[in-house]
Amino acid sequence: MELVVRGKDGDGRNQVAGYGQVLVPTKPGCHELIVQCWRPLSQDKLRQKLLGEVPELLDEEIDYIAQPNKSKPGIRAEDSVEVLVRFNVSLQEFRQNNLHVV
Repeated sequence: MELVVRGKDGDGRNQVAGYGQVLVPTKPGCHELIVQCWRPLSQDKLRQKLLGEVPELLDEEIDYIAQPNKSKPGIRAEDSVEVLVRFNVSLQEFRQNNLHVV
C-alpha cells in the first residue's frame, strides 16, 4: 500500500508531509505497523521558508514511493513523518478458490 500523507503547515497551508509504503499483512487478525515516510528535499530553502512551497512528486514519479527511504535516483530525500497504520485482516473462501495461505 502506498501512502501520500498531507497536513497543514504553521500557516494553515495544506501540503505533502511525506510519502511511504507498507505491505498489507496476509495473516488474519489486527496488525499495527509504523511507516517511516520520506519527502523530497527542497532545492530552494529560502523559497520554501518564505512561500511555504514544499516539493511534491509528479504523477510520473509516483513509482518512487515504493523505493526504500533515501535511495531514489535523481531525488534528494529526507525522513519526514511516521504514520501508524492499522489493518484488520480476515480471510474468506480461500479453500473454495483453491488458494493457500501460509
